[in-house]
Amino acid sequence: MTIAPKPIQQPGPPVFVGADLLQTVARVPDVGDHWIASRRHTKSFLREAVPVYKKALGQQGKDYRGLLLFRDLCVAESTAEAEKRIKTAYQRWGQPGEEYDLGFDDLKNERLIVGSPEEVAEQVLSYRQEFGVEFMNFTVYWPGMDPQVALETIRLFGEKVIPE
Repeated sequence: MTIAPKPIQQPGPPVFVGADLLQTVARVPDVGDHWIASRRHTKSFLREAVPVYKKALGQQGKDYRGLLLFRDLCVAESTAEAEKRIKTAYQRWGQPGEEYDLGFDDLKNERLIVGSPEEVAEQVLSYRQEFGVEFMNFTVYWPGMDPQVALETIRLFGEKVIPE
C-alpha cells in the first residue's frame, strides 16, 4: 500500500501497526515503527507475541521501545462495584477478542483492568513490568452504559490511579 502525499519531514511520522497473529506481529518492523497490541489480546497471547516482536525488531537492528496497549478499564471505589459495572456493560455489548465465550474471571485475569483504584494502579504497573508497556489506551464506555459511570471511572483514574 502506498500513502500520498508523502511526508515532507524525514523521517516521516511514526507508523503504528495492528497485528493479531504471531506471523503478522513478526512483520510489524518490516512495515511500520510500532506494534499496537489490541484490547482483544490476552496476556497469554502477549507472552508469546512480545518475544516474537522483539526478535523481529532485533533482526532489523531496531530496539524494543515498549508496547502500545489497549485495554478495557473500570475503576470504582470498590472492586465489587467495578466488577458489577463492567459485567453489566459486557453482558449488554459483548466481548471483543480472541475468544468470545470467556467467563468473567478469565476476562478479568487475561484482558480487563478492573477494581479499586489501588488494584487498578497495580494492574497497570504489572503490564509495564511484564511486557514493557510504554503507553496504554483505555476503553471506559460501551454503548448503553450510563455516561456518569464512564465519567466516574475517568475521575477516579485521574485522582487516585495516576498519582500511584
